[in-house]
Amino acid sequence: KRYKYIRNFMPHLTYGQDIDYMNQMPTMQELRRLHAAGELEGPEKQYFRPTKPVEELYDITSDPHEVHNLAGDPQYADVLQRMGRVLLKWMHDTGDVGLIPELDFDEMKRPGDVFEVTRETRFAPQKKRFSRTVTVTINCATPGASIAYRTDGEEDLTGWRLYQVPVILRPGQTLLAQAGRLGFTDSQVARYRLGDIIPVAGPEPGPARPHWRERLDQTDLLERLLVIKALDGADVATAQAAYFEALEDPDGPVRYWAVVGLHNVCSDADSIQRATAAFAKLMPGDDSSSVRLAMAHALCDWGREDQGLPVLVDALQNGTAIARLVAVIALGRIGDQARPALPQLRAALEDSDYYVNRVATYAVRRLEQK
Repeated sequence: KRYKYIRNFMPHLTYGQDIDYMNQMPTMQELRRLHAAGELEGPEKQYFRPTKPVEELYDITSDPHEVHNLAGDPQYADVLQRMGRVLLKWMHDTGDVGLIPELDFDEMKRPGDVFEVTRETRFAPQKKRFSRTVTVTINCATPGASIAYRTDGEEDLTGWRLYQVPVILRPGQTLLAQAGRLGFTDSQVARYRLGDIIPVAGPEPGPARPHWRERLDQTDLLERLLVIKALDGADVATAQAAYFEALEDPDGPVRYWAVVGLHNVCSDADSIQRATAAFAKLMPGDDSSSVRLAMAHALCDWGREDQGLPVLVDALQNGTAIARLVAVIALGRIGDQARPALPQLRAALEDSDYYVNRVATYAVRRLEQK
């Protein structure tokens, strides 16, 4: 109750990210004006630091606004380590997937962007003797699915309802049911009318593939992600060596964090040249979109737009919604180096995805103002 611990897994990003809708707020406009003029004083300057600390620790009894970071104070080393261990244990215990990039996670859940289909609902009517009504139980063989139902013919019909208890069906009514599960395509609508003959149910076919969580739990991917993220804040030589080695990892999420790590720790000409050569060699054949886009982003920042920009533009034009969003964010961050892609960015103003549209609008506006 006294301390608050924060672990920043993307410490290379500023607190004050340049977000269009936030920049429309008068308070943020004033903060940015003062920051640009060098007139911010005191704790408010922390918001505009270019990076974040890897760890933060605050005594919220004496520092409720979390201004004084105690993570580097030897006096609080035991508290920092204890709370850090609690966080890592929680991540292990819950199977936290937050370090898996969204593109890789989508592919894990639905390979080839093909959604599994929720099984169609089945009806089990039970009619009492001498009763004109029938009680219908609705089932779905897809684990974790929710069932929605409605009955046509009710005077007070309000639409679809969440199925929780058996439905009483009266003469003349038709029961409609549909099942859905997050990450699956909804089932077809099934219908039952009082008096219909229910066919003998055969065995349900097995799932098209094991559930993603089952497949993930059979690997040590989450543990290896925590290992590579433990390099955040390590000395540059140690981090670089580990990141270059991890570029050969069989799993895209690990390679992704290796690329992000190299993007952020390679600052001298020799290390940038080595990373540039490695990325240029590996990028075309990498089977992870998140890795290819992270490499392309880094190459553009290192002055190799000839290699990186085509990858970002191709994703913006032909990728999934998430790939297009990752690409347009990268194009917005590389600044003037994205100018050759201005026609594609203008085309993205009509993108069907709301977020791609918003980020593209902001990127185009900034490029056209220069």
